Amino acid sequence: MRKKSAVLPELPEPAGEAQGPPAPGPAPHATPATSKRLPWIVFGFAFALLAVTLRDAVVDGFDGDALGHLSPATLEFAQHPWKPFMLKGDPGHPILFAWVVGVLYRVFGVTNALPHLATWVLSALLLTKVFELGEHAGGALGARAARATGVVAALLLFFHPMFISQAADYLSEMPNAAFMAAAALATLRGKTRAATVWLSLLLLTRLSGVATFGAFTVFAGALVLLGLRRGEEFRTLVVKHVGPLFVSGLVFSAYLFVKIFVVKLPLTQFAGNNKWRSLAEIFGGYLRRVLYEAWVVPRLGLWVLLVVGAAGVLVWTFRERVPGESRVSGTVSLLGLVAVANLAFYAANFNYPQPRYFLVTYPFPIVAGAFGLLVLSRARLAIYAPLVALWGGLLLVSWHGRTIAAVTAASPRLGRLLEMPHPPGTNLTQRDRIAYYEKLSRELEAMPERPLVFGLYPTVAVLHMPSGGFVERGFDGGSLNPFPDTGPLVAAACGLRASRAPDAPILMVVSSWDVTGPAHRVRLQADPRFRLRASATPFAGSWAEVYELEDCRPSI
Repeated sequence: MRKKSAVLPELPEPAGEAQGPPAPGPAPHATPATSKRLPWIVFGFAFALLAVTLRDAVVDGFDGDALGHLSPATLEFAQHPWKPFMLKGDPGHPILFAWVVGVLYRVFGVTNALPHLATWVLSALLLTKVFELGEHAGGALGARAARATGVVAALLLFFHPMFISQAADYLSEMPNAAFMAAAALATLRGKTRAATVWLSLLLLTRLSGVATFGAFTVFAGALVLLGLRRGEEFRTLVVKHVGPLFVSGLVFSAYLFVKIFVVKLPLTQFAGNNKWRSLAEIFGGYLRRVLYEAWVVPRLGLWVLLVVGAAGVLVWTFRERVPGESRVSGTVSLLGLVAVANLAFYAANFNYPQPRYFLVTYPFPIVAGAFGLLVLSRARLAIYAPLVALWGGLLLVSWHGRTIAAVTAASPRLGRLLEMPHPPGTNLTQRDRIAYYEKLSRELEAMPERPLVFGLYPTVAVLHMPSGGFVERGFDGGSLNPFPDTGPLVAAACGLRASRAPDAPILMVVSSWDVTGPAHRVRLQADPRFRLRASATPFAGSWAEVYELEDCRPSI
């Protein structure tokens, strides 16, 4: 007899295979047939949709962590692709994604397009797996409803500003989320080898994937318990659900062994500057995040979809008059995976995590919400479509800071609902910052005398590091951080100019998104030796300014 799915809803037994008398209630729906070509069709459509939407982003340079960590590591691998463990650019994370793109650099040459194209492939993979997860969840509702659940789940994910932001960037969050969704789907379908491969890729892509691995362990344990309640053999369940965890864990352990004992990388490199926090701080911060995200829709407010999914499960169970224990338990195990993964990520990162770290959990509430919306609308797609359109519209409005600013100007209350405290990196506003970097780099490189450039992270890193893809040769200069006063700054900058380029202009670049940027702006404005040379407003609520040092004499 075919084994039932451990996650709600279970596919009904085909006629002729069920054992014993039929259960009371309405006749079960036919199991929808899934074409092997359909996932490839969805993947191709998803990639084409991303390519059209982000066609201008394919040549973008890199900002933030992509600039400071992943891009330098990729350039290092391009020079030494046969040494995948000898990594200096980003020692705290596993190296799979950077190594793959580094090999592409080696074969096709260094260009900004390759990392973006690789990210688009993984973004399309994530959308495809979310479609398949949705189709799996809606399987008991019939073929049409299953397809609708998958399509809407994929579209809701595509509409989310966090997804489109990470699709336009070059970071390890997107492959991490894609591999997690693929591993979950393979586990639900009982495909042990596929689950092993996806989990191994997950662990070799991002260090915080270990936290996701822990959450996945809880999920696999729940599937084993549900299988035992259905009378399945314990040994078979362990091989199917625990086996992939064991093998992929061995793969990651081998990686750690080489990294620590052969390469001699200190264990402290894996923790970086993170500080251990008390259990109370971890759970308190987690609770505050949950409460906040349940209100702010376009950020991580997917908890609303979890509630909709749970409601849909209960309504469907009682409406169809079918035994609900295994179905409800299976659904709770899937939705609980989201909460456990969130908590595991928070505990693993210790410091306040960036919102993009949670992209790995997005598929699960989105699939649950798509299923719940379909059930609550009683499978009438005419009602279902407006609900999805309303939700998707809220997300689309938040794709860009300019639209959020426009909504806030028209309705401050609605603007607070759409608020995003860190626009760059959580929606397409980051591309405005990148456009400013490109313009600034061109203007500085066009100056008759190559200037000395001082600034703050990340802006100064863009101008100093060729790995960002904005400058072919980094500008000389330094950071403003060591100088709490303009006096030592002027002395150091003028001394550097005297030793390297006596005629070079000395520029100070500060912006609202730079670390301590506003404080340094006040100091530069108060010192008459500095003249404001240029200013810009790259996106709503931001500012960026360039000051030139005109007098090296000590301040009177």
